[in-house]
Amino acid sequence: MIVNLGSEIRKRRIQLNLTQEDLAELSNISVNFLSQLERKQSITTRIENE
Repeated sequence: MIVNLGSEIRKRRIQLNLTQEDLAELSNISVNFLSQLERKQSITTRIENE
């Protein structure tokens, strides 16, 4: 199964009513990096079913 990490982060952030700035600060990452993740410009993660 392939999971897009950025999409999952964005979905959860919105559910929690957080801005990118809020989540970046809470996560100790830059807003720019978080934005790149959410726009699918950084990471796609493959999760292997066991």
